[in-house]
Amino acid sequence: ISRAERLSDAVRELVVVRQAQPDNRNALLLQADCHLQMAQHKEVIALVGDLAARNPDDLALAYLMGTALIRDKQYEKGAQYIDRILRRQGTAQAYVLMGEARQGAKDHLGAVGDFARAAELDPELPGVHTLHGLALLEIDDRAAAEQAFLRALERDPNDFEACRQLGILGKLHGRYEEALGHLQRALRLRPYALDVRYEEATLMITLGRNDEALARLQAIVADAPDFLGAHVSLATLYYRLGRREEGDRERAIVARLRAEQRPEAEPKPSPAAPTTDRRPVGLGETHQ
Repeated sequence: ISRAERLSDAVRELVVVRQAQPDNRNALLLQADCHLQMAQHKEVIALVGDLAARNPDDLALAYLMGTALIRDKQYEKGAQYIDRILRRQGTAQAYVLMGEARQGAKDHLGAVGDFARAAELDPELPGVHTLHGLALLEIDDRAAAEQAFLRALERDPNDFEACRQLGILGKLHGRYEEALGHLQRALRLRPYALDVRYEEATLMITLGRNDEALARLQAIVADAPDFLGAHVSLATLYYRLGRREEGDRERAIVARLRAEQRPEAEPKPSPAAPTTDRRPVGLGETHQ
């Protein structure tokens, strides 16, 4: 049975308990936390919103509401609830949530301060150093970000995002073999991560390992035929290898993809890129 199925079963049981005992606060909190772990943020808000508003000193309710609102991208409202916790007890988890709220509101400098404080309060909190590093990248402090990602890997060698970012940063700074090691570790964790596969392939070109680069780029475009950057790199590599006919073919694909991607009317907002789920454990959460 999966974790999601266990949580769904727990919700059904807690609903029965609350129907029989409407004032059972623990059942309410547990149900809300199950919804939170399943990323059902609107359900949490509907479940505890009125009660949290009427009980400003209840920090458990403030945590549930603040977390759900922030994850629902209602950053300003969520920050108000988390601020209640910070005024009473400045926990690392609360600083992380406030950092997420500030990032959502584009206050990246404020987010850096919150994540740094969280890491100071609890250096072992899962994901905290990676979040700190990502916030530092937003203010273009690459050196400090790199140190944060290294601290993340010291605590969790299987931190995919820290490996990915260290690979990219190493590549930018010309430390190619080191970068390759980080990228390949990231791929061992998530073998199908296209962006990391592409970073590795282009790094192979830089290292002069053209045959390996070619095999990787060919595999990428087979898996993702619309990956424009991979087709551009593949065309360049074909020409470098003297394979003009294949280079011309890739160049034609690049031209077609660029034409298809060129907006002909008012551009529509694109979906936000998935964020790395490196959130520290909160009330009732467990990392699987």
